[in-house]
Order: sequence, then structure tokens, then C-alpha cells
Amino acid sequence: MAVAGGIPRSGRGKGREPAEGGPTLFTYAGLGWFGIRPGAWLLLIKEGEVSWRSMAQIYRDSGGYLVSTAGHCGKVGDVATVIGVLGNRRDIPVLLDFGRFVASIDQGLGRDWALIRVEPRWEFLVNPTMAFWGGPKGMYTRIGSVASLVFPRDSILPQVHLNPDPSLAQVVVHYGHGLGVGTGGTPRAGVALAWLPDHFMFFGAVSPGDSGSGANALLGEGLGRTMQAAGIITHIWVDPMMREGVGIMGGTRATQVKATLVDGELLPYPFPAPGLP
Repeated sequence: MAVAGGIPRSGRGKGREPAEGGPTLFTYAGLGWFGIRPGAWLLLIKEGEVSWRSMAQIYRDSGGYLVSTAGHCGKVGDVATVIGVLGNRRDIPVLLDFGRFVASIDQGLGRDWALIRVEPRWEFLVNPTMAFWGGPKGMYTRIGSVASLVFPRDSILPQVHLNPDPSLAQVVVHYGHGLGVGTGGTPRAGVALAWLPDHFMFFGAVSPGDSGSGANALLGEGLGRTMQAAGIITHIWVDPMMREGVGIMGGTRATQVKATLVDGELLPYPFPAPGLP
């Protein structure tokens, strides 16, 4: 199994310069999209090396806003950075250090998530609505497989069992910054295969750099419950022996993140604009 890793870029330099306060009007999330939001471009800069990732859903607790992403993207204490009109770094003025990792779990498929605490002065940049797609509106919580393979003892041919629950056959929509298919920020959709208690799997197009991006279940759990949070995309492919199910893409379910999900809006407006439909 391989994680949907970020894109490292080595470079010369003495590492990050001290961050200083400074105003900014907005931050870059993707082509035509702005704000600290699901799907936005996330940078980690360490000792002259830059790696890029993607953001997942927005959560909150008593301390304010938290941005979710993959646990293998960063460790507790790591600084999270985005591109802004006016940044707060001396080395590259357009870069904005907006928060730090305060939780990070990296224990494989379904146990791979992290939270970044947004500094209070940058909370006005937070937009819980996923770029391009909109949502989430609550969490998708169903458990089951769309289809499963059973190998009878008296046959070498598997039997396909279909689950009669139509809500499991979800279109999984996501937005991220993967290399090639996601460069610049790209909306994509896949087909759900399985919803396990801690992870989900789907057929779709994901590449390095998409790691940490959020995914929503398009139809949700029923009438009026569309575009629900599915979770965080973390793995490009899963076990070919099918010990964890059938599929080529996987992620940690939103239910596993230890914080309260913040709902977005169904209309995916490009700027943070509270009060719009």
C-alpha cells in the first residue's frame, strides 16, 4: 500500500525565516479559488525543502478552527503555509504561515489524519466550503461494501456479492493538487467501493500531492442530505490481495477525526464570504 505523498522540492537556503505579523487579503486555494478551505494547496517548508499537500475538511473545538489533512503529511509542531497576497515571512513575502500541526496520527489506512490549528488572526481566511464542489453538509456515516468477493471452498472462482443498500453506491467528489491530474487544483470524481468503520475506498484519479485532500459523498445518506463529508484521501492504492477490500484509492473517514466538523455551503463560492447561500 502506498500513501498519496506530497511533492518534495529540494532547494538551497537556511530554512524558514522568523514569521512576523502582517495583513493579507486572501490566500490561494487553487485556480479561481481562495481561502483556507477543503482542497486548498498546503505547503510545508523545512530547511530549504518545500513539499506540497492538500487540505481536507475544516473542524473546530473550543480553541477555534482546525484544518484536517493526512497524518503522514506532517508532525505535531510543524508549520503549515499557504500563498497569500501579503505573507508574513521574510524570505518569501507571499508565503503565509497560518498555523501548526497540533495532532498527527500516521498508522496506515484508516488511521491517517492530522489537524492544523489556525492562528486566531488568520481565522477570517477560513472557508469550510470545498473548492468547486461545495459542502460538506454533515458526515456520511454508512458502513458496508458496494460489492464484495467471496471465494468458495469448492471453487477457484470468486462470487460477487452486491449490497442492496443504494446509499453505499456513492460518487466520491474531491479537489486537490496532485501532480499531473491535479496540478493547479483540479476537481475530480470517483466511484465508492467500500465504507469501512475507519476508512473508505473508491476508484478514481489521485496522484502525489493530493495527499490530505478532502472527499465528499455526493448523494449522501438520503433526500436532503447531499454532499456529506466522506473523509481524507491518504492512499493511492490499497492491498492487492484484497485483505482490506477491493479498490485502488483509500482514505480515513471523517468520523475518525477528533474534533467537530464545520459545515460548508452547497454553493461553492470562491472567496470566504459568510452569509452566502
